[in-house]
Amino acid sequence: MEKRAKREALDILLSNNFKSTVTVLLSVIAIVRYIVFPSLPREICMYAILLSTLADLILMNYRGIPKLVFKKANFGIGAFLFGIVQILYHICFLRVMGISALVTLNHAGYVALFIGVLVIPSLLFIMSEKNHIYIIGVLIYSICLLFNMMTIFNAAYMLGNRHIFAAIGIVLFMISDIFILIRENMKDNTFIRKLIWVFYPLGQIMIILGV
Repeated sequence: MEKRAKREALDILLSNNFKSTVTVLLSVIAIVRYIVFPSLPREICMYAILLSTLADLILMNYRGIPKLVFKKANFGIGAFLFGIVQILYHICFLRVMGISALVTLNHAGYVALFIGVLVIPSLLFIMSEKNHIYIIGVLIYSICLLFNMMTIFNAAYMLGNRHIFAAIGIVLFMISDIFILIRENMKDNTFIRKLIWVFYPLGQIMIILGV
């Protein structure tokens, strides 16, 4: 009975009401943080979170509106928006470091690159049965995520303090993305869907606090 009660309590993670509330709350936190502690990096982070919320609502087909508007393309549209989110995070942490382009990597940046070298081939295995357009789209997104991760790790190593939270956050974000690919390509069950909405909001909030 106790295990069943815990399982039912976690079922809230599958609810669109929960997901929409969480993603909107993330945007509110990003907006408030920018208003209270204004800076260019926090402004860019705020735009990234707002775009993430829009992408989340599209991906969850909130109230059936996204599928009505985008038909079967709502997953692709949501993924494309999250690609832009990764680019915005990349720009955000370049500004944190006071540079306009990532021309050198420190030790942490190389760690992020190593993680990417391990993860991206694994994604190819997960997507082995998909068509070429799908695979290319995911790879482009993965490269954007990798550059973003290298930038955030660089900033965390260079500046330390709160930026370490962002480094942890982008790893959690990546883990949630991997679970999405597993759900879409290998195995779809309630446990995997719940894990996505454990790692994703934790990752986002840590990135917000890490800027």
